Amino acid sequence: MQIFLRAGASFLLLFLLFFSAGAQEKLSPGEFNDDLEQLRGLLKKYYPGLYYYETPEQFSRRIDSLYTVDSLSVPEAYRRLSLLTSEMQDLHLSTRLPKHYFNKESGGFPLILRKFGDDFYIHYNQSDDSTLVRGTRIVSIDGVPPLTDFYRFRTLYGADFGNPYGKNYYADRNFPGLYMRWYGKRDSVQLRYALPGDTLIRTETMRFLLPKEAMSNLTKRYKNVLRKNFELERVDSLSRTVKLDITSFKGKKSFLEFTENKFRKQLKRSFKQISEDSVQNLILDLRSNGGGAVVNVHRMISYLVNEPFRIYDSVYISRAGFRKIFKPYLGVTALAGRMYLNGKTENGYYRSYINEKKKLRPVKQYGYSGRLFVLMDGGSYSATTFTISLLKNHDRVIFVGTPPGGANWGSFAGRFYTTKLARSHVQVNLPLMKLVHSTEGLKHPDFFVQPDYWVEQSFNDFLLRKDTPVEFIKQMIRNERN
Repeated sequence: MQIFLRAGASFLLLFLLFFSAGAQEKLSPGEFNDDLEQLRGLLKKYYPGLYYYETPEQFSRRIDSLYTVDSLSVPEAYRRLSLLTSEMQDLHLSTRLPKHYFNKESGGFPLILRKFGDDFYIHYNQSDDSTLVRGTRIVSIDGVPPLTDFYRFRTLYGADFGNPYGKNYYADRNFPGLYMRWYGKRDSVQLRYALPGDTLIRTETMRFLLPKEAMSNLTKRYKNVLRKNFELERVDSLSRTVKLDITSFKGKKSFLEFTENKFRKQLKRSFKQISEDSVQNLILDLRSNGGGAVVNVHRMISYLVNEPFRIYDSVYISRAGFRKIFKPYLGVTALAGRMYLNGKTENGYYRSYINEKKKLRPVKQYGYSGRLFVLMDGGSYSATTFTISLLKNHDRVIFVGTPPGGANWGSFAGRFYTTKLARSHVQVNLPLMKLVHSTEGLKHPDFFVQPDYWVEQSFNDFLLRKDTPVEFIKQMIRNERN
């Protein structure tokens, strides 16, 4: 009897501990509202883009609309907080679920989808079921049409000045990751789908996979599925046309990472090869390139223009942001920061380059002066948009694709401060710098750089894995030659 009572007491204790742990997953209204106030304070203190795309009154009204009288789970709190940052219209500013919300045993949604019209189709299948081929139409996921989720996911992140190309790109291309961020931890979903050429709607339960499992299935089923940075591909020998893939403006890790020497060496090696091959038509593929180190922007530009150039009109940092970047306890660093940011305002420090005579120079060796095409899309962002904007100003390029994700004028980027909110532990990523692109001699004042030829992948080319924009450029060159 005594043993039974002890066992019952132990069970009761475990039950109470479990119930208590589960209860802690909910935030009281007061706890959520505390986090909302903390987020407001962080934005006012550090973020240089506050009130850039909206008025103070609009910002205050949106804050007021987000206070709650209901308890919220952590994912619900994250989604609500995201409404504040996403409507500030800056993809660099973001909120994330708590750092350890997903653990090593958390699986992921194993399908990579593409949107055509209002329908979603399998692009790459990482699941265990190999019969789900490219072009399989997804009718619903756990009873929800993917188009509904697509519009839900768009509320989780901003886009520069509400850029629809950036908004749609990430809701489409990052559908698996956004699915996890919206719905939280899951082991499986019920999938309803129709195979290509079939009207029958099938149903199956799909298991979520660990990243290693998903990547293993992906690379086994699809050849050359992963684009490689600096991959040089001969597109057409007769016209001496090559395509250079730049998937990131950040090189591989090196001993002195801030120098980005790996990127510099790879860049030089690529343009040396282009020079030795006497390339006449260069296709620079900047699609899906989310950016990287700004130092690599001017390195890239220096191979593509034949006259001195500058990359900035100005750089600005708030006082609090300055202290985050140039630590006060490192006196020499803070002094160097003030020597660089030699202008001062009431709220921060800046440097203007407009009247400075010194400019960056093109490289003397291996510079490319032939015909240049640039492929871009809504995923061309940050340092990539920076590069596109500067090339556009030089009238150096034929742009093919869709507008990039970032604004032509510049961005809030450069350096970042990541912290967490006290109650929910939701992470906040705050840009600390305002970087204004050089507009010297600007002939194209569009808010977003517009393509010279608007070309997107057709559905038939998607099924055949053909690159529609590249095929368009090849045909353009052939037509000129004939």
